[in-house]
Amino acid sequence: MLSSQNQTLFSFSYGGTWSSPTVVNADRENQLNPAVQVDNQGNVFVGWNTGGPVDWQGDPPSLFDGSQIWVAKLNGTAWVARQVTNFATNRFVSFPVGSMKASTVQMVWIEGNSPKPYTIKYTSFTF
Repeated sequence: MLSSQNQTLFSFSYGGTWSSPTVVNADRENQLNPAVQVDNQGNVFVGWNTGGPVDWQGDPPSLFDGSQIWVAKLNGTAWVARQVTNFATNRFVSFPVGSMKASTVQMVWIEGNSPKPYTIKYTSFTF
C-alpha cells in the first residue's frame, strides 16, 4: 500500500514491461537511501535506513536522528525484512560492489553524529 511517507519500493522489468511497485517494508518511518544487491543464486536484497523526525537543521540535519539500518530479502513474491542496527546515528546504507555468496549479505554504512567524527561500519551475515 502506497502512503504519503517516503517508502522503499521494488519493481521487476520483464522484457521492457515493469511490474507494479511493491512496498519493501511497510512501517511508520520514512524509508531512505535504498540500495539493491543480488547474490550469486539470484536472491534479491534491498537495504535502506529509516529516517527520524523531519528537520533539516543541524550538521547533519536531524532528519537522520533515530535512523536504523534495515535489509529485506525477496522471498518469492513477498519481502522479509530484518533490522541490522538499532543505533540512532546510522546514515547512508550501501552494499559493496560485486557478487556475494548465496544469502550472505554484506553492508556498509556511515555512523556518527556531529561534532563527533563519523565512522564507516561493515557487517556480513547470512539471511
